[in-house]
Amino acid sequence: YSGSVVRFYQVSYHTSDCSAKVQLVTKDSSVYERQILSLLDTQAHSNVPLTYSLDMHTRELQLLCQENAGERTQLSDSHIATVAQASATNHTINANAPYLPWMRRLTSATFFTWWQPVWDQACANTSFIHEFELYIQPIEQAAQRFATIIDRFWQDNLCVTVLHTDLSPWHVLIRDDQPYIIDWEQTRYGPLYLNLVNFFTLRTVSLYYEAARNAGFAVTYKAFMEKFHAAWAFVGLKYMVPPLLAWKDEPQESRQQLHALLPRAIATHAPVE
Repeated sequence: YSGSVVRFYQVSYHTSDCSAKVQLVTKDSSVYERQILSLLDTQAHSNVPLTYSLDMHTRELQLLCQENAGERTQLSDSHIATVAQASATNHTINANAPYLPWMRRLTSATFFTWWQPVWDQACANTSFIHEFELYIQPIEQAAQRFATIIDRFWQDNLCVTVLHTDLSPWHVLIRDDQPYIIDWEQTRYGPLYLNLVNFFTLRTVSLYYEAARNAGFAVTYKAFMEKFHAAWAFVGLKYMVPPLLAWKDEPQESRQQLHALLPRAIATHAPVE
């Protein structure tokens, strides 16, 4: 999706003790992603592929080298449990982290500075209004509700941490039956609940809660689930932006995507599976 060309290598190397091979990936990456991955490397996350770049300052795209994280495959319950543990570890390490002044924030202001102009542009299109007339007012009400929710989350310093924000099965690769989380370009500093609703469901989110609680995250299960439900609409609001932008040129493809996303954007609770 970034447009960068990804190249795969199998590298043979020799030391005084042995000869071995390793699979590597390279791509051009933004300075922001390089800095994020460098931070995660220093924290030794076992489910984030090791990454190296010679340049941590140049704003233009620069080459990034990373261990090959494997392939996309159907995630098992064991894989999901590992991602839950990895996410809880990341959130705990970076909870209320004052050393991240350079990281982009996910607040109500930053989200709606990005989202609102796209929504307004779509609502100025008569064909869009005709197709989705019944959704216009509920979406605008949901957006205002979501702004209040984000602001309330930010008042709880313990839940503010480093977020992938695009965590989904698509961004979890499997190598040697071990999951690795890739593509950290959209990382933000914000409320952890916004990182959970794109990957976990009512059936699986308890895996995250147990891992976080074992790592010292002191919140009752009832309070945790209330915030998980409150954040559920985030996915619909966030991912409606690409099809909204494409509506003018690709209305047929965008129509299908939006009909799937708009119900999620106005939802107030995660559905029972």
